[in-house]
Amino acid sequence: MGKKILIRSLCLAAAGVICFFTLGSFFSDSETYKRQIETIDSKKAVALEMTTAVTATSVAITMLPDDIGTPVAERAADLTGYLMVIVIALFAEKYLLALSGMLAFRFVIPAALILFAVLPLWKNDTIKPALIKITAKIILFSLILWALVPACVTIMNTIDREAELSAQNAIEQAEKYSDSISEHSENESGLTAWLEKFKNGAAGIAAKADAVLNNFVEAIGVMIVTTCILPLAAFAVLLWILKLLTGIDIKVKMPKGSRTYSKLRACRKKITEKGS
Repeated sequence: MGKKILIRSLCLAAAGVICFFTLGSFFSDSETYKRQIETIDSKKAVALEMTTAVTATSVAITMLPDDIGTPVAERAADLTGYLMVIVIALFAEKYLLALSGMLAFRFVIPAALILFAVLPLWKNDTIKPALIKITAKIILFSLILWALVPACVTIMNTIDREAELSAQNAIEQAEKYSDSISEHSENESGLTAWLEKFKNGAAGIAAKADAVLNNFVEAIGVMIVTTCILPLAAFAVLLWILKLLTGIDIKVKMPKGSRTYSKLRACRKKITEKGS
């Protein structure tokens, strides 16, 4: 083994060790992603607050006589399901921040650098070039995957500012609405007298609740785009870049007969019907 090759191998091995102890510790620490975590926590707090407001509206509307608010209450229950999906997606993004950094800089890249260091000792020259290409592709993929989640959070923070204002407005309207019903529903006669003051009585109050929920639908739609659809789109772009740079073609295809595919179609059809 030549002197230059030995020095290069030692440098690569040292880089792998440094990457494991320094970069691995830095990029696997949650403090490194403090700003991104604050953004995710703020969006999660808004989503949980919206869930509470929608639930309170659903409970309040059931106090109306003759079950006139039941359809609105059922619609509110559907919205809480979408909000829970948003909360789960935010939790996943929060923990993927540190996890992707730990995998990339504490395991994949150090292992790849040490492998590059010992490759000169490999006697089989036919396998060595292929092994170098595969290792380089793995490093590239881990780096892109590590940068994916912070990029999505940054874009989410940029897009979701106006949506957060509309969400806060919807929460305030829902709280005022549910408080009004709860305040006058302490006894049945008081509720009846209060409803008589409004046009169409309980039906008018139910229509008002429907309008309140429409504000939530708009805010939830934007949050689904930023927390669910945007990361999936970014992952698709990641796969496309990976294919261009490395030639690896990863096909993600959902069978049309699968239960997940059927649920997604039913969910999309339900959202379309409500929007119309």
